[in-house]
Amino acid sequence: MMYWELFMRKLRDKKIIPVVGNDLCLVKNQDDKPIPLHRYIAKELTRRLGIPYEGQCIRELDTEFKGSKIMEMTQSIYFQIKEDRFYTKPLEKLAEITDFNFYISISLDNQLEKALRKKRNLKKNELKILEYSVEDNDMQEDVENGSPVTLFNLLGNIEDESKSAFSEEEILENFFSLSNKEEPHPLLADYFMNQINGRILLFMGCDFPDWFMRFIIRILTNKRYMSRKLPHYFFNDEINQYKELENFLKKFKIEINPTEIGQGGNLTAFIDELHRKWSDTIQSQYDGSVLLSYNHLDQEKAKTLKQLLKAQRIRDVWLDIDDLHVGLHQDLIEEEIIKCKVFMPLISKNSLNDDQSYMWTVEWAYIEGRLNADKTNHEKRFEVIPIILDNTARDDVRIPIAMRKFTILELDKYKDTIIAEVKEILTSLKEEHN
Repeated sequence: MMYWELFMRKLRDKKIIPVVGNDLCLVKNQDDKPIPLHRYIAKELTRRLGIPYEGQCIRELDTEFKGSKIMEMTQSIYFQIKEDRFYTKPLEKLAEITDFNFYISISLDNQLEKALRKKRNLKKNELKILEYSVEDNDMQEDVENGSPVTLFNLLGNIEDESKSAFSEEEILENFFSLSNKEEPHPLLADYFMNQINGRILLFMGCDFPDWFMRFIIRILTNKRYMSRKLPHYFFNDEINQYKELENFLKKFKIEINPTEIGQGGNLTAFIDELHRKWSDTIQSQYDGSVLLSYNHLDQEKAKTLKQLLKAQRIRDVWLDIDDLHVGLHQDLIEEEIIKCKVFMPLISKNSLNDDQSYMWTVEWAYIEGRLNADKTNHEKRFEVIPIILDNTARDDVRIPIAMRKFTILELDKYKDTIIAEVKEILTSLKEEHN
């Protein structure tokens, strides 16, 4: 499943890059039902070619009818579509999420660009459009990062045939050139690979076939599958048609359709939920992350405390769920442990009786390291607020000595005090940062 807490924190840190595929450019058919633009065009192409439509994609038709000028026909069909026929809500919601500042498009249309300009109200110099094509030797490699938002069109633009990778062979050459930083655009390729390095990729609506998708993911993540540390996310409504691809990706830290929301967890429902969660966070008053560290037997009490803090408009309250530390998310969770602004160990008989738990052996060990580093550097970058959940005594000898140096508060007695202290800490840290 997708761990929303962790995902949203990475989003706020601008560590996630959306990779937008063909399935997110939608156009309304004769029944006003949105369908992917590429499918709409493929149907019209088969009509013009005088053959039945049997689910062929544009690339397949281009391969089969090489001498029929499929590219020119595709452009003609695209230009004949009136603007009000495009269904742009999913793209517009992605465009509104200001924690995305670098977008990758692997679709030939320009609907994402239009959505960004519309929803962000971006002036010309505030949105950098970069189009990569091995077919265009005269392309300007303007990679100066002066714009707050960048859209990198990896396949070029359908409106300019000289700047578009249309056939499978052209797409392969684009990605090969990109990964090897070869001519004709080494500076642009180097800029792109530097932008995605160390960031999480969110693939959405990518319609390439199995082997092609494996190749594209390998190039864009810039890591061998088996050596990858960061998780990446792949969301596609039709993934069930590619069982081998699904099984392959799951082996290598790539989560497939990683949430169950709406009716069946489709792509549009995922974007709706992502946008809703993002909207909730930007309305919060207090910035800075609060990490609740607890024993899994105390999960319900931890959730209650989290809701109390969130109700006070504290933006980022995070707790891992059972076994979240196991597997592909471990590195990310440990990173969050050492970045939090308020660390709240939740003490109880359950936690003290389990001194080999992840809470003590990993989370508290990291926090002790941070405390020692701050003491050495004469800095104070975060606070610790130990909380007792039951009738455990404050001076219980099983509580780590370093933790007993802080004021320990009982949740039932000092609920309001705890909330006020967290607010005060986050406010003071924000003022120091400014």
